[in-house]
Amino acid sequence: MSSLIALNTNNKNVVLIKNDVEEITNHTLEKQKHSKEKLKTLKMRLETLNKKTETLKIQINDLKITLIDNEEAHKVAKAKVQELGTQLKAAQAK
Repeated sequence: MSSLIALNTNNKNVVLIKNDVEEITNHTLEKQKHSKEKLKTLKMRLETLNKKTETLKIQINDLKITLIDNEEAHKVAKAKVQELGTQLKAAQAK
């Protein structure tokens, strides 16, 4: 009879352990699923940021070219202003 009680107790312990293992497994699977979803979201955000970075690099390059063009145009305009100033002084001196 005592071996039957011991067997019954062991059986209850095994069932409790099995339930604990299932609970831990389910919890771990949920965490894994959540982590995979989070990783997928982060990868998408990273891809979006990389595309935006590339767009910004192109825009910065375009702005650098525009700046160089504007600086050159400014030099030309400044030289013309100086030339016109010289011509004006020469005309006023006559």
